[in-house]
Amino acid sequence: MADTDDELAAKHAEEDEQQFDEEVELDALEERELIDNRRQREADADIADAMRRADVAERNHGYLRAKAADERLLGHADTAHAAHLRDGATGRDDAQSDADLKAADRAQARANSRYRTAADDDRRADWNYAEGREQRSRAEQPPAAEAVRSAPDEPPVARKNVKRPRDQRKKSKALREFGLGD
Repeated sequence: MADTDDELAAKHAEEDEQQFDEEVELDALEERELIDNRRQREADADIADAMRRADVAERNHGYLRAKAADERLLGHADTAHAAHLRDGATGRDDAQSDADLKAADRAQARANSRYRTAADDDRRADWNYAEGREQRSRAEQPPAAEAVRSAPDEPPVARKNVKRPRDQRKKSKALREFGLGD
């Protein structure tokens, strides 16, 4: 009877150990799933953030382009006004012509300022366009962890190891002139 009690106790201990191992495996599996879900949520949040940034950059790009075009038009108008004032002041020698020349200088300075503002807006619009493209490509690129999990079908070939056929005609021109080359 003692043998059966010992065997029964050993059997229960073995079953308890198996049940414990199964629970540990299930806990580990659940933990891996939670970690994977958290990583997926983080990746989705990163993608959403990159898309939002790309949209903002594209919207700013359009706004700055329109603002630069408006500034450029105002600059053209100021330049035309300055030219008109200068043309009216030429050939006259009175106080009004001096005032017209000063007003023309102010209008031209205003036009130059508007042109600089337009150039700055164009530069910022270009930066926003590049930033939007970069953010959108970042959002479309799969995360590095995903790239590691799913390997490509064919391994990439390094360009430096690719054998290229040599062109036989590339021998020295000087050797060909002397009849030494092909």
